[in-house]
Amino acid sequence: MVKFHLFMRADGETTTFESGQDCFFSKSILAAFASTSPEVLAQPIQMATYIKALNTGDNTLMVSLRDSSGNKLACEWTNDDDWEAVTAVAVANIKQALLLS
Repeated sequence: MVKFHLFMRADGETTTFESGQDCFFSKSILAAFASTSPEVLAQPIQMATYIKALNTGDNTLMVSLRDSSGNKLACEWTNDDDWEAVTAVAVANIKQALLLS
């Protein structure tokens, strides 16, 4: 099974979030990183997570991302999106952001 790993640094400590590649959390993060410019991603990103009830009765971990100015990052997606392409763009944006920081 493929896992999504998000490494975050806050207050000098690194935290790792791990989730399945097909969960809401992973897809929301990937969609946001794919649709956000490397210049914005090079700055601190604020993340808030919350539990959301699904129509199936299950719960899932949701995420809200904001840029360093507090503006919400777009993270809309559907299950029918080309996730290989979304992931490729997200990774390219992050790589470029790391070069800028």
